[in-house]
Amino acid sequence: MTAKKRPDPRRQTMNLIWTLRSLLAFGLLVPGIAIGASILVNTVDDELNSDGDCSLREAIHTANTGLVIDNCNQGSAGADTITVLVNGRIPLLSQLDITEAVTIQGLGGDTTVVSGSLLTRVMRIDAPGQDVVLRDLALANGYTDGFLGGSALLVECADTVRLESLRVTTSEAAGTGGGGGILVNPDTGCNTRLEIIDSRIDQNQAAGPGGAIHVDNEPISGNESTRVDSVSIDSTHFRGNSSGASGGAIYANQVPILAIVDSLLEENQATPSGAGTSRGGAVHVRQTGAVIGTVLTQIERSSFVANFAEHGGAITVASNVAAILRNATLFGNNSATSDGGSAILLTGSASMAVFHSTLVDNGSGIASDVGVKARDGASASFNHSIIATQWPTSAYCTATTGGTIQSSGYNIDSGDSCATQATDRSDTSPGLGDPSGFSEPGAPFEQFLLIPDSGSPAIDGGTAGGCPGPFGGNTTEDQRGETRPVSVLARGTGPLCDIGAIEFQPADQPLLFSDRFESGG
Repeated sequence: MTAKKRPDPRRQTMNLIWTLRSLLAFGLLVPGIAIGASILVNTVDDELNSDGDCSLREAIHTANTGLVIDNCNQGSAGADTITVLVNGRIPLLSQLDITEAVTIQGLGGDTTVVSGSLLTRVMRIDAPGQDVVLRDLALANGYTDGFLGGSALLVECADTVRLESLRVTTSEAAGTGGGGGILVNPDTGCNTRLEIIDSRIDQNQAAGPGGAIHVDNEPISGNESTRVDSVSIDSTHFRGNSSGASGGAIYANQVPILAIVDSLLEENQATPSGAGTSRGGAVHVRQTGAVIGTVLTQIERSSFVANFAEHGGAITVASNVAAILRNATLFGNNSATSDGGSAILLTGSASMAVFHSTLVDNGSGIASDVGVKARDGASASFNHSIIATQWPTSAYCTATTGGTIQSSGYNIDSGDSCATQATDRSDTSPGLGDPSGFSEPGAPFEQFLLIPDSGSPAIDGGTAGGCPGPFGGNTTEDQRGETRPVSVLARGTGPLCDIGAIEFQPADQPLLFSDRFESGG
């Protein structure tokens, strides 16, 4: 069943902030500030000459320098806007370098394709203190061979890099490089924010960490400041990316805030190309280096489906990182070793608090499968969540070498190793329906959901009143954005929270409610 979701207020706020920044940049709010130029691209040729047209390379060059280039409108001291007016593939002879504030607007990710032809990196951004926006276009077929990846996009410095309705596809970082699609590795003293929204990132590969994205913020010495402030990923589809190290889709090292919201990560994999161990089939987040600070990863209203790694089939959290997983679905992920954490691996004093999430059928279908593993001082807690398989398991939640896994109550466990509190239900089938889709407004994909059947013990199986959330707060919506709690079983105790990522709604099973009301129940 496909439901309509109300607009996300956080995204609206993000867009409002960006609009205000843009207005300031264009001088519409403050007199005297330079207004950016509008530069129109009218050819798919990759050229820098004087033949009477305006190529993308020429447009970027005039935006960088403010000089008159060929038949392009002259760039300004403000934030220029480059609009690509032609359909088709733009094959590059060398990478495009962006050094000033600019917005590059295409006609759509399937229409405006900027291609490295598997010969060169597509774009590099080195614009200290500036905002760069890439919108409605594709960066495709980038290639690098060395210690630096970012074959579609390398970010060396900027204030904010915003990728909106962008496609990053079929790019490769060979050699030892990380970030087959995107590498964010700013210079010392450059504080950068990366924002990705309503985008598709698929079929990228890297020999190093991060098949799609590698964000590296590790200080070289203990006195250096943070270089990446935050990474936010909203309504983005990661599919078929691969790493020869760790983080099949995303590898984040020492990033203070990583937020993944309303996104789908499927069929990504991390498999070692040589000696070593791969972790995090979809996501690997960690801290390293001389400075260990507060690193928070928050994953909300997102699905992880059919990802694979040696350890941590979907997610690996390591080295003192604190993670929150809320309103998430993990389905069909797997690890190469049965005890490697087919869904989640926590290691090195990392922690993860799981709220209202659904973890189903992660593993190889054998009794020795370990779906959630905490080791080396790491810890996990589950609250109002479903941990289940269709096959019997002996120790699906396993803690070793000082790790801990605990229940905070109201969980459903198809075995008996994950649910240990009196309010939990062990050896219980969650009663979920077949996978279904849900389209987030504006998102270029369908979200993956497991909606409870009408007789599921997850329905109204939780606490009365507010549904628990991080930091002592409440969880007021489910993975679809539907209101929590909504009681449907009329137990007379007021609204009861559902267990798992989905809050069962009257519209999910219309006949159930019709029958009840007709019978007076």
